[in-house]
Parts: sequence; structure tokens; C-alpha cells
Amino acid sequence: MKKIIITVSLCAGMLSAALAQGADPTQTKRGIPLLPQAGDIALGIDANPFLKYLGGFMGGNSINDTIAKFKGYDFGQTIYAKYFLTDKSAVRAKVGFNFCQDKQKTAIQNDYTVTMDPTNVAASVFDTKITNQNSALIELGYELRRGRGRVQGFYGGEVHLELGKEKIKYNYGNPITESNQTPTNGGLFAAPKVGHRTLTENKGTYFGIGVGGFVGVEYFFAPCISIGGELGLRFGYYNKGQDTFKSEEFIGGQVVEHEWRSRDNGKDTHKGLWGYDGNGKDRADLSDFHIGLHTRTAGNIFVMFHF
Repeated sequence: MKKIIITVSLCAGMLSAALAQGADPTQTKRGIPLLPQAGDIALGIDANPFLKYLGGFMGGNSINDTIAKFKGYDFGQTIYAKYFLTDKSAVRAKVGFNFCQDKQKTAIQNDYTVTMDPTNVAASVFDTKITNQNSALIELGYELRRGRGRVQGFYGGEVHLELGKEKIKYNYGNPITESNQTPTNGGLFAAPKVGHRTLTENKGTYFGIGVGGFVGVEYFFAPCISIGGELGLRFGYYNKGQDTFKSEEFIGGQVVEHEWRSRDNGKDTHKGLWGYDGNGKDRADLSDFHIGLHTRTAGNIFVMFHF
């Protein structure tokens, strides 16, 4: 009897080992598929913003700086979508966007009140800087996959299109007057010339189109739920339009506004007033803008759900 029990136990152990060796690594123990199949749809989100927050929360900038180097133009959150043509291939799309407004306010001395009552040094007003950013991108690509079990590698190619614009507006608490031609300011703007203060900055429209390739790894930690990362290299054409500005100064007994365009995208900011000849006349003969063909690396970490 004892020999029979031992024999049965050994057979059971060998059978269990055989079944374990023959188990499908693409399924759970209950037979639920881990990996996407033909006809499945995947939706995902970019995990980089969460890593940025984590890096800031932990008091370090190394994560933020590393992500910034890969991301290039900031599009905020990115949404991923895939449709699997076969178990090993898919068409994919990325959509990114960034539509936001940022306000900065700084308290400064109220020049009029202090002039009328020098003892009232606590009198204050506010300067405000309002920044509006609008940008969007779309990428369309084709992906091939291979791997074993939960770890899947993928690679492919894609086309890329992006568009962005930024506008900055300044509101001042102290007006320019004949008796106060250089009022106190909160340092929110960079004056192009002494006696001027900036009213608006319209950054030139940014446009880019390109093609590139990518390679990445995806790990399925639960049925049809994965986390992964990818790197890509893009070759593209990018066009940055000319920046335009508006400023004001007191001249000829009145406040005069000037409009001009940047020269070399505003890089020569110390050579007088951009596009302004210094004699009260705006120059409209400038038409500088930047274009070029560039290669750019990109990196993303994502969480993906497959249905």
C-alpha cells in the first residue's frame, strides 16, 4: 500500500510539472488571455506628467529634467489609441494637447498714493502677467510586435504633425503719466528699451511635420493591462513664425503705443527696440522667421488598457 501511495504521488508530481511546462505563458492560470488579439482596441495615457509630479513632490528635478529633454515641445497630456489588425500588428495614433492660461500677479508700490502721502508706504497695486498657451499634435503609425509571455517588444514607423502658439499680456497697476513716465513695475516684463514697457507678446506660430521610427517594450501585469515605454527618432520640417510685440512709452506729451516684429526671433534684444527706428516710427520691413529640418529624439512612458 505504501508503495502504491509513493508511486501515485510521483506520477502526480510529474504530471503537474509537465502541465506547468506546457502552460501557455500568454494566459493566466485560469486561462484568461494576457495579450491583445486581432480586432482589439487599446486606449492609454502618457505617464510622464505623473512622473513630473512625483519628481517635484520628492523635491528633486532630475526626473523632470530628463523628461523635458525627451519631450521637446510641451503638449501636456498625450492620449494613445491602437487597433490590432492581427495579434502581432496594429495601427496606432497619439493625440496631445495643451490649452491653458497662467496668471502671475505681483504687488508693487502705488506711485500716485505714495506721492500724495509719502508716509503711506504700504499702499500697493498689482501688475499682472497673463500667458495663454495653445498647442496640439497628432501622430499616426504602424506597429509590429514580438515577445514571450508578459513582456512584449514593439517597433514601427509613424508620421507626425504639431502646431502651437503662445500669447502674453501685461496689465499694470501704475499708469504712465507726464509726471510719472517710468512708473514702478513688478519686473514681470523685459523692456526692449529704456522708457518702454511691454504690453503684449505674440509668439510666432510653431508648425512641424515629420516622419520617424520608434521601438519600445510593454509589460502586461494583468490581463490586457500594461505599462511600457518607447523611444523614437524623428526627422522633420519645423517652422517658427516671427514674434510680434506691443509696447508703450510717454513721448510728445502723450502715451504712445508701438508695434514691432522680432529680428532673428528676438535674439538681438539689446540692439535698440526691435523693428522700431527710435524716432517714433515703427518699421514694418522686417520679415524674419525660422525654418529648418531637424532630427529629434522622443521618449514616453505609458499605461495602456486593451478591450
